[in-house]
Amino acid sequence: MRRLLPKANVHGNDITMDSTPIIEIKNLCFYHDQQLVLKDVNLRINAHEFLVIIGPNGGGKTTLLKLLLGLYKPARGSIKIFGKAPQDVLERIGYIPQQTDVNNLFPISVMDVVLTGIRGKKFFQRNHSPKHVEKARSVLKRMGVWELKDSRIGNISGGQRRRVLIARALIKDPEILMLDEPTASVDTDGQQQFYETLNELNKNMTILLVTHDISVISKHVHTVACMNQKCFYHDRGEITEEMIQGSYGCHLDLIAHGKPHRMLGEH
Repeated sequence: MRRLLPKANVHGNDITMDSTPIIEIKNLCFYHDQQLVLKDVNLRINAHEFLVIIGPNGGGKTTLLKLLLGLYKPARGSIKIFGKAPQDVLERIGYIPQQTDVNNLFPISVMDVVLTGIRGKKFFQRNHSPKHVEKARSVLKRMGVWELKDSRIGNISGGQRRRVLIARALIKDPEILMLDEPTASVDTDGQQQFYETLNELNKNMTILLVTHDISVISKHVHTVACMNQKCFYHDRGEITEEMIQGSYGCHLDLIAHGKPHRMLGEH
């Protein structure tokens, strides 16, 4: 039987993380085409942590997620998730890539997209079990897009599509949810609703979010990692000047804690 994570402690709008490391990265190095991408990355991520990963383009953010998913192999160092190699725990991880594998022009319904999240089910299979259909209904309702179940995936908005893709990831009850630039095609109002949804999901799972949108920090997340070959980690939902200088090579003028905008110096 699969070990389930304990639920987070919830006090009002605050979520207390379990002090149990479920992801441990030690001295991680990775090269692509003989170019150094990640250098000596060390990171411990606890159960029910909401970690946002920021950094410049080419800094290694997406690469780190792919290493955590076992899609890439480290040149040096190690990654353990639930004490095992990434490829041995994929059933416990949900992943939403920056570029999805759903063709928006293909005539597939929202319901069928979600059902493709069940491992081992063929893309064109129609005769899903009642158990799987009921699970798809449950996650679509949870994501607020049940009324779109019969709509073609290409006919809904970017924000709705992202919710559908999260539903596809949730259908296998992951304990970790990884998202790569999930709000890239979502308007401002949709982004706010999206982050509120992630906060709700975070009560029952660990979330790793790669984004360029630093406005999400302080308001929604617990911890921050700035990636630019090396990893600059801060165990609070805020950015320090050291992290910005180390990752972006520029000075930080102001961080207004808890407000949706950040001020950076010219660079």
